[in-house]
Amino acid sequence: MAGPRVGDGVGDGRAAVINASCPVMPRKVISGPVRADLRRQFRGVQVGFCCEDCVESWDGLSDAEREGKLQKVLRQGEKLPAAGMGNQDGPMR
Repeated sequence: MAGPRVGDGVGDGRAAVINASCPVMPRKVISGPVRADLRRQFRGVQVGFCCEDCVESWDGLSDAEREGKLQKVLRQGEKLPAAGMGNQDGPMR
């Protein structure tokens, strides 16, 4: 499995994410903007992953499982929005 895929975010479709490490494999640090295919939207925020396998694993989780995993890897000072805020979840486009 490949390591984190991060970049400078300049003109390459990358964006900042709310988490400091991968919610599926927490030892994999997310240190910069993440490509669109390695992000998912959850409760209106962008969540980054270290690889495609982790994205697939995330897609198979329930919302409660996603919340539990994401709460453990949020960047310092970040908070996950409350459920039911009307935000669309799914792949980033």
